[in-house]
Amino acid sequence: MIDLDRKLIIVGGKGGVGRSSSAAGLAVLLARHAKKVLVVDAVASGGFLQAFTGGTTSVTPGVITPVTAHGVEVSVLEVATESSLQEYVERFVPLPVGSSRLISLGPIASVFDYVSNAAPAVKEILTIGKIGHEVRNGGWDTVVVDGPATGHLIELLSAPDSLTELVNVGPLIEQTTWLGELLNDATETSVLLVTTPEELPVSELVELNDRITNETACHVAGIIVNRVPPVLSEAGFSEASTLAASDSSLAPAAQIVLHRSTTTATQLKRIEGLDLPTIQVEETSNIVETYVQAFSDSTSEKDQL
Repeated sequence: MIDLDRKLIIVGGKGGVGRSSSAAGLAVLLARHAKKVLVVDAVASGGFLQAFTGGTTSVTPGVITPVTAHGVEVSVLEVATESSLQEYVERFVPLPVGSSRLISLGPIASVFDYVSNAAPAVKEILTIGKIGHEVRNGGWDTVVVDGPATGHLIELLSAPDSLTELVNVGPLIEQTTWLGELLNDATETSVLLVTTPEELPVSELVELNDRITNETACHVAGIIVNRVPPVLSEAGFSEASTLAASDSSLAPAAQIVLHRSTTTATQLKRIEGLDLPTIQVEETSNIVETYVQAFSDSTSEKDQL
């Protein structure tokens, strides 16, 4: 059972495994339980909107926008580095003229580019800083983050701690301190990892889980296994093996079924070895509603939502 009662839920995993669809299903489930939900597309890829609305809606990066689909309304924010920088400057850095004018003229942006190249965590701190600000001050019941792929997810989760090692005075350190506390508080924040039952995605899942455990203090709440095909029973496997070894015209198809079933069973066993709550989501054309049902089935107590 995966506990979804968190203010901040970050969805991550290898590219192409269904992170955005997972975030969409989770957002719909929470919204149907009367939660005020903000979904943050942390890489501004448009993946969440594609999954949530089928690509029929667009938003302006950096602007929180209400979007309706699947009978619910959620708010969507595609993170824009420039607007996050501007918001940070306006809130914490006293300037003689408007920050938007300085950014448009180039001085602030040039300094930011220089610093971020020397300390890459600066870009991630702006992203996680905006997310944390919405968690803390936005009035949302839950903020769901459609997070970046594996390596960038680690950078995002560890950004406050990484920047603390470089900066130890001023308003920036004050921000990184509370952001680190938010990310590391298992009662407030959790990470959901997404994979498919294939060798490479599962290997990357195992590595990502190890890195989160060893390089951050964040809490991994569970794993979503996407696009899970049926696994043959013992009797079905025996029949398929006999057919695959025969001269039948169906032998090639039986061989494919055997390979896929064996691979799925092997990878699910590897995932089981991580000893984390797991949701399996079957292959389907109605993916968001399938996710909603899978999440709902995994939550045994309604008050956890």
